Amino acid sequence: MRAKINILFLLCFLSSLYSFSQTLLFPQEYIFDQYKNASTYTLFSKDTLQSTSLFPNRNIQPIDFDKTNFYKESRKWFARKCFQDNLVIVDKLDTLAGEVNRFRFSADPLFNFQYGKTNEVDASTCYTNTRGIIARFGVNNNFYFETAFIENQSTFLSYIDDAVINSKEVLGQGRWKTFKKTGYDYAMASGVLWWKPAKCFEIYLGHGKQKIGNGYRSLLLSDQSFNYPYARFDFNIDKAHIKYTSTYALLMNTSATANANTSQYTPPGTEVLLQKKPFSYQYISWTPHKRFSIAAFQGIVWQPSDARNKLNVGLDFVNPLIYTSTAIYGFDSHPKIVLGADLNIKILRNLQLYAQYAFDGKKTLYDNKTGYGIQGGIKWFDAFTLKNLFIQGELNMYRNNLYAINSKNCITNYSHYSNLLTLPAYGENGNELVGIAAYRFKRIMFSGKGNFLFYSFNSATAIQRKYITSLDTKLSVIVNPKTNMNISIGALSRNFNTLSLKQLFKKGAYDQMIYVSFKTSLYNTYFDF
Repeated sequence: MRAKINILFLLCFLSSLYSFSQTLLFPQEYIFDQYKNASTYTLFSKDTLQSTSLFPNRNIQPIDFDKTNFYKESRKWFARKCFQDNLVIVDKLDTLAGEVNRFRFSADPLFNFQYGKTNEVDASTCYTNTRGIIARFGVNNNFYFETAFIENQSTFLSYIDDAVINSKEVLGQGRWKTFKKTGYDYAMASGVLWWKPAKCFEIYLGHGKQKIGNGYRSLLLSDQSFNYPYARFDFNIDKAHIKYTSTYALLMNTSATANANTSQYTPPGTEVLLQKKPFSYQYISWTPHKRFSIAAFQGIVWQPSDARNKLNVGLDFVNPLIYTSTAIYGFDSHPKIVLGADLNIKILRNLQLYAQYAFDGKKTLYDNKTGYGIQGGIKWFDAFTLKNLFIQGELNMYRNNLYAINSKNCITNYSHYSNLLTLPAYGENGNELVGIAAYRFKRIMFSGKGNFLFYSFNSATAIQRKYITSLDTKLSVIVNPKTNMNISIGALSRNFNTLSLKQLFKKGAYDQMIYVSFKTSLYNTYFDF
């Protein structure tokens, strides 16, 4: 079976043609995304409602990044397929009922072949073997469909391994089964359909990830959790520069406690069904000036399914009006409600400030304090006037068990597949500092990302504190920018410490790995926790 999959993958790799300049399904690996969409992030205009804070989206790029930076007409067919074009294309103009319509189809491989050497005694090597395919179909500029499938086998560093076992899924990439003795076999299927039936109205139907915000992390909704089905409806009021979004989704609980009641109704020899819980959010953004946009957010995790795994949802679930459900239910009811705001300010064309605020209105049992979170960050494109130098700094803070507290029903917390829908938050209070720097010269790119996380929680005797630092540096050669195909060599170091900040780099558990990879960087993975 695996041989057939590999043969199919190879045929797909050697057979294709061209593609669309932007995808809906994958936000692309974060640093690649900053380069490829820099023209959108630095655009000075309020004449359109292009959103850099809401993903997925069907924004049209004002500049063709690939053609501007990597395209050469003189290349032979094989060289074009390897270094500048996508793999399969049908691009056809047809006349129907007197109108000229454009039909486009493309397909590309997805893969990640990575091998790493670690400092761990029990498992001195780590690897990932990913194969998949992505396909796209579009009609004119008002209909688009995208789908993808990937299959993986991996072994991980011990700290990732522990998290994978506890969460029962590979951290946003799917549930796993054992592969050989120490590995994991897992798969992920995604898809999204976009339809624009009217100028002011867009519909997204999909099974995948969503994200709100301009930062590396998000306090409102992140793409770190696993795929889920959703229906999203966007309303655009161009003259007022307002975009309104209402989304409805279905999440899952994987904890043993959440699914224990369903076991009595499960036939012998079959797996216990995962507990379902509906999720909805509303998001309204306003762009009063070309340098400034502000948005408001309401996210609600509704009452999970009963012992027979049956959902009991009413019309209040599909209520599209922001904040009305909060007014009706309040913060002490069964739904888990998170409110927030998102801010984006362009100081200069290439200098952007962004911020988020989130709170859940629920007070802690011990000190009667309300959970909240704050994010602040800066992005600098072409920093210090050096073309293609990108720098980003971000601070995330959360307090008083934000996202997790609900006195009525703890399983309605703000999570999916045992992972939060937002940033990885541990303990009752936490702070994270993220620093990113990257420089690209033609096809060569150097990037580095550092994380420092400090969090605390109350134990029976005292306040416990933990410190985590991680640094990931990488040198990449971009083979084909259409799919972010690249060959990379990198180094990862992580330190976990429970002593004190002064002892952070002297004692602690170090996880280190040097790795090489050949991959298409078309989706985010988050192992920096």
